[in-house]
Amino acid sequence: MSDNKQNFDQERIEAFLKSPAGFWTCVGIVGAIAVWAIVSTFVG
Repeated sequence: MSDNKQNFDQERIEAFLKSPAGFWTCVGIVGAIAVWAIVSTFVG
């Protein structure tokens, strides 16, 4: 049961990542984390 749900989630995530909206959402999240890391490094 848990394996099926995991596979379903993975397929849904892959389909989401293949769409432009999902791709740019991931780019935005990664970019925000990178900016936060750089800022915290300089501020800290």
